[in-house]
Amino acid sequence: MLPNLEWIPSTSPTPGADHRVFWGTVLPVDDPFWKEHRPGDRWNCKCELRATDKDCTARPSGTAKDNPQSGLENNPGKDGQLFSDKHPYYPDSCAACPYSGNKLMALLHDLAGGRKHCNSCRKVEKVIDKRIIEKAKAEFNGYSEQKYERTFFDSERGGYLVTDKERKTFANRNKQELAKYKKEKNMCLIFAKGGNKMVHLSETPGVSSADTLCNGILADLKKIESDKHIVEDALYAVRHQHAKLVLFQFDKLTNRAKGAIKELATKKIHGKYFVTGDEKNIIDF
Repeated sequence: MLPNLEWIPSTSPTPGADHRVFWGTVLPVDDPFWKEHRPGDRWNCKCELRATDKDCTARPSGTAKDNPQSGLENNPGKDGQLFSDKHPYYPDSCAACPYSGNKLMALLHDLAGGRKHCNSCRKVEKVIDKRIIEKAKAEFNGYSEQKYERTFFDSERGGYLVTDKERKTFANRNKQELAKYKKEKNMCLIFAKGGNKMVHLSETPGVSSADTLCNGILADLKKIESDKHIVEDALYAVRHQHAKLVLFQFDKLTNRAKGAIKELATKKIHGKYFVTGDEKNIIDF
């Protein structure tokens, strides 16, 4: 691993004065300077960092205009937060937050010197979760009962399943189609319980097409009993059934199946899967 970091000048065709004093700076990766300054700590910054083995330069001395702007003082690479709690969109204190609940307790928290944690505040997360579920419920109820069966809605996670009634009609043509429909519906229901928005689509005789919409994206369902043709089945779904995602159910997740999933990812074919008996654990790939 290269020992130093180099501050690369802005790629903007008309860069401002921000950060100019830092352009070309080369310092060790663990130098304290990087805790105080970094590309991206001012709005619209287009500077970059690059690992290098170039010789170190002198540590530059910036002025107030080069300091991080409010909300960008943190390092997302270390704390996993895109913005700090000082972001202008955030309230100045817990007592000023409209989602704090008990205002007296929030005020006492502030007076005691307690820190606000807007990025991880559970009260805010509950409000966001509620709004997400309300939006999903409105989408679910928006499907016409003339065309769709509203099969399932998860009030905790916002996942749902609606089924095109023509798909059910098509399934009743013969035992083979009915068995296929039941298998697909069961898979759709499992993905819906996992928080996904599933629409079980109709079929056209003689036309190969994707089985569902998964979160608004065309997806095909594949129940895998043998692990010999996983990649081929997925490629067929993408190339011939116009699927953008492939949704798998594995009876067993063998080493060959794991290898196939990795191969699909390298081919930029993505989707989700679960293993029979562990339906609550849905994995994205």
